[in-house]
Amino acid sequence: MALRPYQSRMLMDVERGFVQGHKKLCLQLPTGGGKTVIAAGLISHPHLLRGRVLYIVPSDEILKQTEDMLESAKVSYVVVHGPGVGKSIGGVRVVLTTSQTLQRRMGAVSFAGYTPDAIIYDEAHKLIEQHRSVQKRWPRAVAIGLTATPVRLDGKSLAALFPVLICGPSISGLQKAGWLVSARTVPATMPDLSRIKMVAGDYDAGALDAAYGDEALVQEIVDWWRVDGRRRRTITFAAGIHASKRLVAAYNRAGARAEHLDGGTSKEVRKDALDRLRRGELDVVCNVGLFVEGLDLVEVSCVQLATATCSLSRYMQMVGRGLRPAPHVNKRDLVIIDHGGNSDRHGMVDAERDWYADGAISARRLCEDCNEPVDVDGQTVCTPHLKARLAAAEPAPMRRQRQERAESLRTPYRNCPAWAKSVRETWERSERARVAAGLPLWYSEQQCKREIA
Repeated sequence: MALRPYQSRMLMDVERGFVQGHKKLCLQLPTGGGKTVIAAGLISHPHLLRGRVLYIVPSDEILKQTEDMLESAKVSYVVVHGPGVGKSIGGVRVVLTTSQTLQRRMGAVSFAGYTPDAIIYDEAHKLIEQHRSVQKRWPRAVAIGLTATPVRLDGKSLAALFPVLICGPSISGLQKAGWLVSARTVPATMPDLSRIKMVAGDYDAGALDAAYGDEALVQEIVDWWRVDGRRRRTITFAAGIHASKRLVAAYNRAGARAEHLDGGTSKEVRKDALDRLRRGELDVVCNVGLFVEGLDLVEVSCVQLATATCSLSRYMQMVGRGLRPAPHVNKRDLVIIDHGGNSDRHGMVDAERDWYADGAISARRLCEDCNEPVDVDGQTVCTPHLKARLAAAEPAPMRRQRQERAESLRTPYRNCPAWAKSVRETWERSERARVAAGLPLWYSEQQCKREIA
């Protein structure tokens, strides 16, 4: 599988981290940047993840997507999933499982005597306590975390689990390169959140569900979609089951094809709904807490936030669902209809963020040509690329003059040639002037030829 340039650079950064003795690293890459591709590259690389690899994903949807990616990368693996004891996996090199299955089976016969050499944690910002128990069980294993948002859902850092952070390009950098689509945010009607109390750092779920279930607000949310999201395949993130079902009813009354999904919906129904949305047979899927991360549905070109969150990670994960390009359905951009003030609270999805400072919006700019930080205020490209641009745009006579001056400055004082011995003083005077002022090399010859003539 061919890697994009930035994906190859990240693999090199991982190798450099291993050489320096680090064993617990977190790889940050925006949604749609290809984290699973990098994971497949890590497994396939002969000098990176050697021995047995345990690959942990947080959901069934991500499990299926990871299977597809590993197969396309020709990586052999075995899936451990679902209830039951299962067979021993002692001789298997790559084991793919969900975090829920691993939690149930870690003490069962299938994992008896099993010791992985490396563990990959997909969506590493989730299930922090379980990651700790896994690392406690296999403390010698190399740990690689993959995430678009290397902060916990409660806003705390992942540094205790993954001390080394390797960041890929930003969302805006991937957009400029064409790997992600541009995003347009529409601030929309929202409820009064000032009276909703905070629980564990975020809005109280029950109160939020009630606020967004108000009938007048529900109708306004649908009206906003009819203006800005109509004819776009849409994922709507609802505040709760009550609000989501009311939204679906309002969408259907308005002539839109909408369906509600939540954690209690069976896998078969969820898959069927997403397939119909993918084919354009559904207009809107309203979900409650299902697709905050991992949903690979590139056809989605509208994300509607009918909820509010104080979690930067949750916000970035939700809006990231629609950033992947989909030329086969003529998708050109993503529309984000924000009914929760989330973009005001956290910043635009494509804002430059410093993930070494927990995702704080950074003032730095990235080079338009190479996506590296710009080193001079006011420039849009780094200094090497600025020089290259100026050289390319420079008129030919000016470019030749600059090149002649540079060549002269590199050339020391020259002895008088035989043909100019009759005007030696002129030669020596001209050479001193040439060296001092960077005049062209032909300057001394010209002065002597004029005098001889």
